Amino acid sequence: MVSASLAAGSRALAKRNVLVKRLVCIEDLGDMDVLVTDKTGTLTEGRIRYTGSLPDDGATAPDALFLLGLLATETEYTEPAGPVPGLNSLDSALWEVPRNDKTRPERYRRIDLLPFDHERRRITVLVNGPDEQRLVITKGSPEDVMRLCATIPPDAQEILSGQYSLGARVVAVAARPGGPSEQLTPDDEIGLNLVGFLVFADQPKADALSSLERLVGLGLTVKIATGDSAAVAEKVLDDLGFASAGTLTGTDIEMMDDDRLRDAASIASIFARVSPEQKARVIRLLRHEGRSVGFLGSSGLRV
Repeated sequence: MVSASLAAGSRALAKRNVLVKRLVCIEDLGDMDVLVTDKTGTLTEGRIRYTGSLPDDGATAPDALFLLGLLATETEYTEPAGPVPGLNSLDSALWEVPRNDKTRPERYRRIDLLPFDHERRRITVLVNGPDEQRLVITKGSPEDVMRLCATIPPDAQEILSGQYSLGARVVAVAARPGGPSEQLTPDDEIGLNLVGFLVFADQPKADALSSLERLVGLGLTVKIATGDSAAVAEKVLDDLGFASAGTLTGTDIEMMDDDRLRDAASIASIFARVSPEQKARVIRLLRHEGRSVGFLGSSGLRV
């Protein structure tokens, strides 16, 4: 009888274009009382667009900053403009932009790279330019990149805060001359000069607020977990008109033991600048005292 009931639930969900991978999840879905959802592609449209470059070193043109952003990616520089498989959404948005004579990455040769990961939140490349001058370029979350810079323009934080207040996604780009070595290590990510910011937009879904309100009406507590900054996540919820009960950042989470984090996570509505591992830890701790917690991401709902 239980299997037949779960199968009936699976068929009902299939009629609504929901694929159930594990039959027992039907029961878990009915028991769920906390939903932790990603932001990109769930609350927002997930169609990230590059909107502009904001140089901040007083010497670099917007096209030159855009070119540095293209160079600090993991794809080949000979790729034509358009969609490039395998890139993250921000890099894909950069490579889809039409290029001109000032933004031609194929003139450069990449010598080495330190790939992006969710702990470092940045990528660093060593490239050789058409004038045989070497450059070390770092691109990533502004907070992490700026921490590595020896020189930061005095208005950089003001520019960054202004973009966050608009709900924009922002990536920082920093660079310095490269040395004779043909290998990069994390020790090479020093003495950088902040060049500026690349700005992206991802609009909230038109039906996001009604979906959130319906979930709350069903008795669920909804929380947001995102790799974006706290300011951007808070702006998205504010634009949707959805009240937040507070924010925890990845740094906050890292400093708390399980007992403190369990209490703080039960209150907070937003978890910002969090890695996949930190998301998993928060969800594990929210599942105390028999509570059923689901996570909604780009790959679907897990309960």
